[in-house]
Amino acid sequence: MTVPLVVLSGLALSLFAAQAPRDPGSGGLRVLIVNDDGIDSPGLAALVRAFDPHGEVVVAAPTTNRSGSSRSIGLFSGRLAVERRELPGADEAWAVDGTPVDACNFGVVALARDEGFDLVVSGINEGANVGAFVHYSGTIGAAMEGAAHGVPAVAVSMDRGADADAAAAWTVAFARAWLEHDPDPGVVPSIEWPARPAADAAEAVATRLGPAPIRVARWERRRDEDGAEFVVPRFERLTPDELRDDTAAFAAGRVTVTPLLLDHTAEAARAAMEAWLPPLPRPGE
Repeated sequence: MTVPLVVLSGLALSLFAAQAPRDPGSGGLRVLIVNDDGIDSPGLAALVRAFDPHGEVVVAAPTTNRSGSSRSIGLFSGRLAVERRELPGADEAWAVDGTPVDACNFGVVALARDEGFDLVVSGINEGANVGAFVHYSGTIGAAMEGAAHGVPAVAVSMDRGADADAAAAWTVAFARAWLEHDPDPGVVPSIEWPARPAADAAEAVATRLGPAPIRVARWERRRDEDGAEFVVPRFERLTPDELRDDTAAFAAGRVTVTPLLLDHTAEAARAAMEAWLPPLPRPGE
């Protein structure tokens, strides 16, 4: 059954309201799992299976694949269609006809109940989100939405062909360790799992963003059967010498963890601007 949900102004205004933190040490975790690949994604199912023995698992995910949505949002249109689903291992699951951010917002606001959530986990995305790709990623966007509500949030992606169950199991271990270290909700760790972890990569590496591993090399102009013109992107991979930081580590078969900031402010640049901002025109000038 599809249930229409009217997003009232009070819900929209709660977009940036921080949730009161829970104490996960008192028992099992209460986890909200979200993604951008859609509620039927195998990667999401792997996360649900992995977190199921560790507490209560709630799912709120887009009805269909919404990859590349970044932090786009549709709830200000005033209405989202939602549908209750049954997912093995999930205590509660909802498909949300919106963006990944819409789904996460619905989850942390409408499904929090009095106890709230200990953690938001976004993924597992099919396709790595290394380097500058994080700026396009709906997986990262959904995790950032959880962080915007004051809930510790983790994003996890894997290369195509990777072992989703292995990635999910390690994500559980990482999340538990992270929660024990008093995480800053304004920091969102992005976990990237390679298709074939290197034999000598016994440990994950904490790193920083590098360049996107592929780029648009050119645009080819085409015409369809009706003569309408369109363009097709042609991509090229960066050379090994051009890769660095997380993209280099990932290409070498390392599991990478890159901590990302919810607050994008360039603080040094902001402070410097205060000294040279031009004066505003006076009335009548």
